[in-house]
Amino acid sequence: MNGPNAIETAELGTSYSRIEVVRPPMDRNVGGFDRFGRLVLAAILLVVGYRNRDRTLGTLAFIAGSDVLATAIIQRCPANAVLGIDTCGTGE
Repeated sequence: MNGPNAIETAELGTSYSRIEVVRPPMDRNVGGFDRFGRLVLAAILLVVGYRNRDRTLGTLAFIAGSDVLATAIIQRCPANAVLGIDTCGTGE
């Protein structure tokens, strides 16, 4: 084996020293006021969902809040991508 990252296959006897996964970068499309609004909305939905967790609507609010929070954190919204909306601006 060729170092700590080498992987050896028993059948072929070949060793690989490094395997890289190449993924295209995700374009950001959520920023500025949109991102701040999503953070506020997510906090509200998470609190409402948690306080009403014994009801179906509370569970749905918590799930929706988690999704909105995730889109605010990663600055990528699939719905914005489909609709062609970009609130990041030209600087980011």
